[in-house]
Amino acid sequence: MLVNIDWVRENFTDWGTYFLDELNAPSEDELENEMILAEAEFLRYIKIEAEDMTNSMRVHLLNIIRKRAFDRLNLTASFEFTPRVIIDYETTIKYLDKIRRGEIKEINNNVAIKITAKEKGEWFHP
Repeated sequence: MLVNIDWVRENFTDWGTYFLDELNAPSEDELENEMILAEAEFLRYIKIEAEDMTNSMRVHLLNIIRKRAFDRLNLTASFEFTPRVIIDYETTIKYLDKIRRGEIKEINNNVAIKITAKEKGEWFHP
């Protein structure tokens, strides 16, 4: 696995609210199952090994795990404002997609961004 369960529990302290067994008790098995599914989604965008995971990549994977947790309890719910977990997830997916397309390259927690010229060849217009 790209991140271990201890790291997820430490950085997602509410995990026990979302990952419950049939007796409604926090279940590490349920958490681990969702971690596997989240990792599969993550790996659709970027091919990486556990030892190459940077802190920011771990956070992006955690955002996917958190979104999967949120969906377990709120899949059909509607909200007046977009919940933060959804915003974080969408930001993560956009970021990972840019990595997949080669627009961003992350090396040792540093990010290199490929910039293309905008309209009229300038970034800022008067």
